[in-house]
Amino acid sequence: EEALREFAFSGNGYAGVSILLKEMREAVDTYKSILELAHQHEEHVSMDALQRLHVVHNLVEILQTTPDLVSPAELQQLESVRSELRAKYLIESRHRTDTQWIALEQSAQAVQTLRSKAPTASSPAIIEQMDGFADNNDDDNPHSSDARQESTEGAVAPETTTSSEDRQAVASTAIQTASVDAMDHTDESAQPA
Repeated sequence: EEALREFAFSGNGYAGVSILLKEMREAVDTYKSILELAHQHEEHVSMDALQRLHVVHNLVEILQTTPDLVSPAELQQLESVRSELRAKYLIESRHRTDTQWIALEQSAQAVQTLRSKAPTASSPAIIEQMDGFADNNDDDNPHSSDARQESTEGAVAPETTTSSEDRQAVASTAIQTASVDAMDHTDESAQPA
């Protein structure tokens, strides 16, 4: 399938150059060879829908301007194929777009639900987590009173106030943890009993 895609890609490019050089017969032959190869192997691989539409559309456009290269019946058949391919491609594209739009709306709704359930920075859950964070980190904190006394006998201890950035980092971590907890709770409640 990849080889067919690359052949069609190269052939489309070559036919485009032929058109620019006003070699319409060469462009028509190239487009027809792409379609013939795709037809010969359609049982095993399928040609990319957009590439097929590209080939047929350009072939019809050339043949409409140079009618001596094709019979009226063949041109009419190609025009019909082009209309079918275009309609099918547009329907599939619309379906993919609609599916993605629905998924986007569902994700946006889920985010909105989580935001409404997430605690604020001043809620008791956040304050409790911040206190727990501070208690758990005292053992590792070189500025804690026990660690200061052990490492700096007789030295002046540094200031132990918490900076604004530290408080914001703690609050951010607590909010993220609470959001994850809320998400886990939402996932559990969504499961059938």
